[in-house]
Amino acid sequence: MEPVVEVSALNAGLVALLCAIIAAASWRAMQRTGNRAIGYVVAAFVLLSLKNLVKALTLAAVGVETGWHELAFSLADLVAVALIATPLLLRRGKAPP
Repeated sequence: MEPVVEVSALNAGLVALLCAIIAAASWRAMQRTGNRAIGYVVAAFVLLSLKNLVKALTLAAVGVETGWHELAFSLADLVAVALIATPLLLRRGKAPP
């Protein structure tokens, strides 16, 4: 495997770990505050963590991403952004307390 691919796989693995840590911290915040809207943020970071884990494993095993991989990873990013935006959009229709 080329050094550039190894570094890319390592970077994707580190991002997966960081996303998992943020997901765990968000889960704890949701448990502590009782705010169920934080669950969308938890789901987004779990998705990002899994996406980057698959990306790291794909790069480590195959050494290259195909167009289908890139499409799937981009769609996962789009879903994660939608999950993070969902609580903001749901509150928009409600009157402030």
